[in-house]
Amino acid sequence: MLEKSQQVFMSRFLILALVIVGMASCLQRDRPTLVYDDQGDVVIPASANDSTNISGEVVFDLPIKFDTVNILLHPVGQLGQLAYKGKFRSDYKSGSQTNFSISQSWENSISGLMSNVIFEDLRTGSRRPLTEEKIEIRKIHFTNELSQVNDAKFLIYQVIDSDTNQDKRLNDKDIKSLYISQIDGSGFQKLNKDFTEVIAWKILPILERLYFRTVEDTNKNGIFDKEDSFANFYCQLNTNSTDKISIQSYDFLEFTQ
Repeated sequence: MLEKSQQVFMSRFLILALVIVGMASCLQRDRPTLVYDDQGDVVIPASANDSTNISGEVVFDLPIKFDTVNILLHPVGQLGQLAYKGKFRSDYKSGSQTNFSISQSWENSISGLMSNVIFEDLRTGSRRPLTEEKIEIRKIHFTNELSQVNDAKFLIYQVIDSDTNQDKRLNDKDIKSLYISQIDGSGFQKLNKDFTEVIAWKILPILERLYFRTVEDTNKNGIFDKEDSFANFYCQLNTNSTDKISIQSYDFLEFTQ
């Protein structure tokens, strides 16, 4: 009887171990990666426009309008990125359906799989794209909390702009960067350095600042881990920030000696 209990315990232990290993493997594959050459330099993609393989018809989502602004945002996506088959079940029938969703919005944020955004000025009727580059926009945040302090209106973006792992796709396995623009899409600018990933950011309205942290693959093992270097930055955001925004680094190393 004891021997049988031990066998049951060992079987359950092995199953649990396999599950943990599988989860760890999935997490490892999902980490952003970098590819290095023989000299230890990052292999730079020729261009996201050239290296990525995204196909499908361009589609436009329904417009989104944030409170207090006279701008419509029209999210743009590509069918090759968006469509997938998924099973569904109800009390009446079951089957499959295709999801063509590009974006979801709530309060001051938009998330999704967007390749661009078209901005439409409701006062003039003018329209403009955010960028001419091939990128993937995952999130957009309207700085409404900041506009209530100094009337400045910005959009903060989480963007994948480079095929850093060289798999010819822009996806979660590539580095995510932080971008900013004016509320009308002008002044689209990258805030972090190339080949660093933004791991956290926040706005402090009372200081009119955007703070963010980055990680850099300084040990050159192709993934971001605790052995890499971390850095902190901030930039001033106010109504005068119409030109290129200046990024300031900061640390408190003198207090850690």
